Amino acid sequence: MIPRAIALITTLSSESLSFFDIPIHASAIMAVGIENKRDGQPNDTAANILATGEFTVHISDHVLVDQMKICPIKFAADSLKPGDGEFIQVRSPRILRAPAAFECHLVQTVPVAPARVIVLTEVKRMFVRETLVDPKTLYVDQAAVGRLGGHLYAR
Repeated sequence: MIPRAIALITTLSSESLSFFDIPIHASAIMAVGIENKRDGQPNDTAANILATGEFTVHISDHVLVDQMKICPIKFAADSLKPGDGEFIQVRSPRILRAPAAFECHLVQTVPVAPARVIVLTEVKRMFVRETLVDPKTLYVDQAAVGRLGGHLYAR
């Protein structure tokens, strides 16, 4: 299915590109699919979620595409530090430039294949850029980008 929605996720390890959907709106449960490493072990995002039980999911727009492309690069675990983010319900930082963000607590993981795990999470708090919300209808302009494949994106 294209374009695929993109979940740009921030986590913290216990010591200090995914897809998602919100299948159950009444209880604010979000599902996020996370690819494992080639050897079947959880990638850093999944490992951090399992270790801490919390993370922040961001909706990416065209402004964040270039920064988002570096996320899969294999950095040393201690080389990245939270920048000018903020957090309220969870310790993982929120990317302030993202048009929307969801602070989440882990509910359950569901392994669906050796290459992927589905993370079910409770959304604790949601942020949406004010300029995206129509004040009369309360509809949200979907400024998100979706992934077509490789480094191709669509709005």
